[in-house]
Amino acid sequence: MDKPSLLAIPLGGLGEFGMNMLVLRSGDDMILIDAGMMFPEVELLGVDIVIPDITYLKQNRQYLRAILLTHGHEDHIGALPYILRDLQVPIYGTRFTLALVHKRLEEHGSSTKRTCARSFRDASWKSACSRLNSSA
Repeated sequence: MDKPSLLAIPLGGLGEFGMNMLVLRSGDDMILIDAGMMFPEVELLGVDIVIPDITYLKQNRQYLRAILLTHGHEDHIGALPYILRDLQVPIYGTRFTLALVHKRLEEHGSSTKRTCARSFRDASWKSACSRLNSSA
């Protein structure tokens, strides 16, 4: 019997500061760790932000189970408003990180009602959807 393998697929953040985004895939299950952006270098005149190419995520959306956020810095959450336009999955993070995500989504005019977030600091894993939805 074959042992299940774990694939680590970096979509951004390797060899650079910013755009942290890593897919962990095992069989037909994937999770995304972080969804970061990067501020452009001087030579990218006119470009406001840079985000990783999410084509792989779009092509495999049926396997994506969740987004796990390690912390709330822009290089780890900044691409969420753009990713969530195409992908609807639960987001997990600390309460503080999720509060920053909520603010970021509001700033971009994104609906927080579609985003189910859970705090992994909650002992009960209580859904934070109601907190996100009550202020939207």
